[in-house]
Amino acid sequence: MIDLKTGEIIINSDLILSPKLSLEEFKKTRYYTGQDEKMYMSIGGPHKIDGRDFYISLYFKDSFLKEVSLAMDSPLIKEWNNEPKRKEIHVNI
Repeated sequence: MIDLKTGEIIINSDLILSPKLSLEEFKKTRYYTGQDEKMYMSIGGPHKIDGRDFYISLYFKDSFLKEVSLAMDSPLIKEWNNEPKRKEIHVNI
């Protein structure tokens, strides 16, 4: 679930992405597998959010979560390089 008021993205009971999430807190989760802290960190997947499957990447700066990248995994997208179709599907969720 995505809470638009708080900015929280609830992946599941053991991972809630929040502007307050620190790198040290993330390192204590099962999703941290030694990823390079200076790059976007993929956390595997797909993960179900609001009934849809997403691949998730996180970026930390100054030890706090700064960016979350969500890429929807959909059978409607046959080729990820079909940018117009991918945008259409993402906009209509």
